[in-house]
Amino acid sequence: MPQPETTFNHRPPRSWQKITITAASDNAEMIADFMAGLTESGIEQISGAPGSPSPAPEQIIAYLPEERNPTQLLKTIHAFLLECNKQNPSALPATFAQETIIEEDWNRHWKKHFKPFKLTDRLVIKPSWEEYEKLPHEIILEMDPGMAFGTGLHASTKLALLLIEESFAAKAPRTVLDIGTGTGILGMACALLGAESVVGLDNDIDARTAAIENIHKNHLENSMVIDPGNLDEIKARFDLVIANITQDVLTLLADDILASMAPRGHLVLSGILTGPQTDIIKQVFGKLGLSLINTQSQEEWTALLFKQ
Repeated sequence: MPQPETTFNHRPPRSWQKITITAASDNAEMIADFMAGLTESGIEQISGAPGSPSPAPEQIIAYLPEERNPTQLLKTIHAFLLECNKQNPSALPATFAQETIIEEDWNRHWKKHFKPFKLTDRLVIKPSWEEYEKLPHEIILEMDPGMAFGTGLHASTKLALLLIEESFAAKAPRTVLDIGTGTGILGMACALLGAESVVGLDNDIDARTAAIENIHKNHLENSMVIDPGNLDEIKARFDLVIANITQDVLTLLADDILASMAPRGHLVLSGILTGPQTDIIKQVFGKLGLSLINTQSQEEWTALLFKQ
């Protein structure tokens, strides 16, 4: 007797609006930072091709998920670019184009462009389809982008890892909590650096799925797990806590972040824009009794290392 066919109800493929902004190089960094904050995700920034007029224009490419009401976001982008053009009337006017990308096309796109690269002196990020011959001191982390951002290309990720390595150099933490783990890159780096137990938290199911796949791919199942719960549900205390998320969320979660830290523990905060946002975070966590050990900044972004 034939067995009934087993079916699984997966969610339908997601659609994204690919936004390609062309702008003068003088404005490109500011626009890239704006788009990174608006989309809360990774972006591409491409310099002008050889033969382009001098100074060559640059392209900033971002992706807006359909469920985030792209119509309203597109209006926000348009208004921002108009303001940029007003402030720098002599520069090439910034323009943008859009097209719809479905999930499967997204993965093919990233596979074409994503190559091995050194994130820090020790840590190398490598996609599964590329070969890389590592040096004796290097640690290889195999990462495929998937649908969740967080492959280490963003400055905030690199800054967080620099401070994580500093924390390990001072006194290697035995337990680590990675809040907003994304694809798991920061937590997995801690596991590779020697942490015995790493817990990753994220409220995005796609991010959790990507993180779990990356953990298996790097054979880190015995040292890192993904917890689907919320931060206030975590009762354990950790030697090192990491949070690479936006300043407003860091401020909102400050008390719960402090409660998750073990006595004399360390805290790495990233995803913070240099300037007023950094000042707010220093003030908020300083009032909680934490001492600032070090600050790292790059491309308008800042990461902070605290200790109890």
